[in-house]
Amino acid sequence: MLNRSSDQGKWHLTRGDLKFVELLLTSLVCVLSSAAIAQVDKIDGYDGFVFGMTIEQATAVRPGSRLEPCGFAGVVGCIEFKTNLSAFPVTVDVQFSGDPPRVMQIVLIVESLDVLDSTNVPCTEVTQELGRLLAAKYGNNFLIVRNTATWASPNGGAVSLTALCIDKSKGANVIAFAPSAKL
Repeated sequence: MLNRSSDQGKWHLTRGDLKFVELLLTSLVCVLSSAAIAQVDKIDGYDGFVFGMTIEQATAVRPGSRLEPCGFAGVVGCIEFKTNLSAFPVTVDVQFSGDPPRVMQIVLIVESLDVLDSTNVPCTEVTQELGRLLAAKYGNNFLIVRNTATWASPNGGAVSLTALCIDKSKGANVIAFAPSAKL
């Protein structure tokens, strides 16, 4: 079952759910394998937020925002806001860690939990659409491990799509942008 721990800010799947998600991501590979697109040179953030930014720099990207406590492990605070990605409402968490705090990861969460809501898009359909969008931008060279597809740039940075679908209709999809060393 999908759970988000408020004190940890993480999503959890049961072992049985992982098999379903692995099959979903494997089918995504088949769909995307025909879309050969050049790889992005460097992944250094998302939507104007750049890894390593200070709190002051990051709040200037989104005027009116401020650092708030958040429940992610190892994170001193987040700038959280709602937006849309494609046709999906998304919660964005710009995460800060270190001393002084700097942008270390940016997480986008698309939830598909309220199946009675007519605007709810089934979780597996969200996974497929997000996978297509990410492949169009970052290329078809990605690695799938269990329920996560990761695109890494040779010049630094990575983006991952993690499918946390309980079944076809319910769950969440998480996109995480994170820094990494260049090759």
